[in-house]
Amino acid sequence: MPAFDLTRLFFGPWWERPDLIEAFFDGYGRTLEDDEFEFLRLHLATTAISSVRWGRTHAIPNIEEKSRYRLAKLMAGHDFTQRPSALRRARHQILRVRHR
Repeated sequence: MPAFDLTRLFFGPWWERPDLIEAFFDGYGRTLEDDEFEFLRLHLATTAISSVRWGRTHAIPNIEEKSRYRLAKLMAGHDFTQRPSALRRARHQILRVRHR
């Protein structure tokens, strides 16, 4: 399931850069299915918890702090898993039809 691998991207470099999400899915050729997005959202919390633990175990305070902050945002209901915009999805569909 691609959402498992994408979780680390959403939790890492994509967290504050939604433009990278758009660019990735532009090149990927498809967006995630609803069940893949749901898995990803659930997995973000476990990734945050394990990152807090990893940062503490390895005595890397900035990783622990950043992970605690992101976990708190997730627990507050913030959703950082954005689908590509409608325009990009439409473009993908047109490109798929052209390449058939």
